[in-house]
Amino acid sequence: MVRESQREKIVTIEPEEDSLMKPWFSSSLVARAKQLTIVDDIHSLTSLAKVDRFQFRYLGGLFLLLSFPSHDEADAFLKARKTWKIWFSNMEQWQGQSIPYERIPWLRIHAI
Repeated sequence: MVRESQREKIVTIEPEEDSLMKPWFSSSLVARAKQLTIVDDIHSLTSLAKVDRFQFRYLGGLFLLLSFPSHDEADAFLKARKTWKIWFSNMEQWQGQSIPYERIPWLRIHAI
């Protein structure tokens, strides 16, 4: 739905009830990696551990969104703390909540 304020000419776009992201709410988890190398190599690490029934999306900083085929698979992975605690410091079900804004700095030294 789009509403326009007459006085200030501000256009507000509100998400529809049938948002495209809504199916992810029950079958996705937000995870915070313990270190940057895990974010960079998550696909290889999870394949080695035979835990590859999800898609992942980079959210910024050390955060990843893990999307599973079903709510049951996401819930089972969330409860299997022994499996994911080696890679992630925190994990919770994603219900559309905001993710803390993080940036990862890169330093490049050309000469000393």
